[in-house]
Amino acid sequence: MLSVVCVYNNEDVLNRVLLKSVNRQSIEVELILVDNRNASFPSAAAALNFGGKQAKGDFLVFAHQDMWFSDPYWMEEAGQMLPSIPQLGVAGVAGISDQGNDRGERLKSSLEVFDKPFWDRIGQVDKPVPVQTLDECLLIIPRKVFSEIKFDEQRFDGWDCYGADYCLSVANHGYKAYVVPLTCIHCCKRGNRFVWEFPGLLTYQKRLFRKHRDKYPVIYTYLLDINRKNLVLTEVLKHLWPLYLKLFPIFTKTLNDKLKDCHAVLDLGCGHYSPLSDFDIPCLIGVDCYSPSLEESKRIGTHHISILGDVRTLAIKSKSVDAVVAVEVLEKLSKGEGRKLMAKMENWARKKVIIVTPNGNLGTKNINKNPFQEQKCEWTTEELRKLGYQVSGIGGWIGPKNAENVIEFSIWRNRLSHISQRIIKHLPKSAMKLLATKELEYESVISETDPAPHS
Repeated sequence: MLSVVCVYNNEDVLNRVLLKSVNRQSIEVELILVDNRNASFPSAAAALNFGGKQAKGDFLVFAHQDMWFSDPYWMEEAGQMLPSIPQLGVAGVAGISDQGNDRGERLKSSLEVFDKPFWDRIGQVDKPVPVQTLDECLLIIPRKVFSEIKFDEQRFDGWDCYGADYCLSVANHGYKAYVVPLTCIHCCKRGNRFVWEFPGLLTYQKRLFRKHRDKYPVIYTYLLDINRKNLVLTEVLKHLWPLYLKLFPIFTKTLNDKLKDCHAVLDLGCGHYSPLSDFDIPCLIGVDCYSPSLEESKRIGTHHISILGDVRTLAIKSKSVDAVVAVEVLEKLSKGEGRKLMAKMENWARKKVIIVTPNGNLGTKNINKNPFQEQKCEWTTEELRKLGYQVSGIGGWIGPKNAENVIEFSIWRNRLSHISQRIIKHLPKSAMKLLATKELEYESVISETDPAPHS
């Protein structure tokens, strides 16, 4: 029998994601929920030890509240696979090995993500693979191992690095950590941040290194390879990051500033993860025509309202939202369809319309078999200005194009794009992408507490 142990602080996420996927499993599992909505437990280690001690299963599945078990037979397959793994101390669905020439070769995963072309290059597993440490989104521990080794509550008295520490601790007792081929989705916004943006993470990375440095001069973790050099570098970046954002504002900050006065926002072509979901918008309405992306968006909880529909035929009440935003949507329609959509957007919005579109051909290919990702046209600065939009450049310098006139990507070009953003804002013709904004004049008589977008 398997026991699923979850420490949760958001009942909505718990019900929408983890419990929904557990309840559809082909076999019955023991479910132990540790309620931490009132911060009763000071750390993940303390809460998981509390829940684990109650478990009666042969294997304890410590899962985050936002984990989605993709297959209804996940638990059944896990129960069949785990007993045959030699020297199993702890298993998971994402981890990193100490073997390999670079980080890409060391990363191992069975996480299902929507940016498959990238993920295919970093180690999807088809059998249990030994790793040095595991990501904490999911940890599976044999009950006999857990009875011998608990999570370290003393050193890891917060919410980070307790899983990596557990992997190294069981290794010191002769056990191994594995990534297993059991597909999951981690429906989490947190993973889109930089390492130095996580509050408290650096403190526990330092504690992890101090505890294990005698045996592990480099500790490979899913977020960072931990050694003296990287810890110092992360400390520096943590302090320089606010200044960097002031000097070189990124696209999301620019977009957020433009939506500060908007209570209700319609997000067209929102996809599985919209940049708008990180903004403090009281009513964010997402629309997408690709069902798998929208379902993932719902699991992550990116929008308050989600609508499955084609933006070309969408019916919305006139002047029912403050702003309508289309991020990389216009170029996926024909020019005629794009102009019609822009007219509709201006009718739906009370305050402003915001459009983001590539400044040229990005060579976009279908992502995760999404048939709506193909770029069909290009929009220029002149075209958008003729339609009454103010246009600025975002995404930094456009850089070189190849023989097919497609924008070429490289690490150095991406780095240059960041530091060129402040200048390129005023030179949209040389920018990677175009940010087009139209301010609307409208005397609102609609209550801002009731956007009521549907017609």
